[in-house]
Amino acid sequence: MTCSWRFGIAVCVVSHALLWAQGSAPSEQQQVPSAASAPETPQADESPVTTAEFCTHMKGPDCVTPPRAVFAPYPEYSEEARRASYQGVCVLSLIVGTDGRVHNVKVERALGMGLDEESVKTVERWVFQPAVRGGITVAAVISVQTSFRLKASNISPAMAEVAAGEQQQFTTRLQDGVNWSVSGPACEAGACGTVTERGLYTAPDAVPTAATVIVMAVSTRYPKVKYAASVTIEPRSYKK
Repeated sequence: MTCSWRFGIAVCVVSHALLWAQGSAPSEQQQVPSAASAPETPQADESPVTTAEFCTHMKGPDCVTPPRAVFAPYPEYSEEARRASYQGVCVLSLIVGTDGRVHNVKVERALGMGLDEESVKTVERWVFQPAVRGGITVAAVISVQTSFRLKASNISPAMAEVAAGEQQQFTTRLQDGVNWSVSGPACEAGACGTVTERGLYTAPDAVPTAATVIVMAVSTRYPKVKYAASVTIEPRSYKK
């Protein structure tokens, strides 16, 4: 997987054999393919190809050359995430139509704090050289990662992968008292794990529906000062 970096944001096109290895994304000033006509969307009887059909080391008559990004502006950091020193990776799935336009963008792994919305809004504008099979362009399903990282963070680690049932210690630069909390979709009754008053996070015994949660440190003296870390909960056997 190859990533391009700008202003603390990495954009990676990933999908098994689909590697964005052609270089950095063009700037906004570069020419974009005309969008005068309405974008094509795959018809019901034109199921988009999947990564399993992409060309790898061996090529055959049914092998598909994967899409290649030709216009891929970077998503903006949300103000909420920047203030909280929040970092992490958002994973999207999408269809690249035969017109090279992006369709059906879905968030596969949410990040929160407005970064998912920024990712979707930007990726919907991307333009690709479409997938090709046997000399004919075809629609294709791919995955895209938008990785948000800042040069410095006020919470450590800013991003963590924690196996179910395991623990991770977090620290912060806040000098006064700190209130720690865990948040995320469907976090009732400890479903997203717990964190102690000293920042020791314990993951739940099972991976929740939303695998990425937010560990937040809030100043007790200045409640508007808060920092957040993203935690991706993984099955025990996948812990590195």
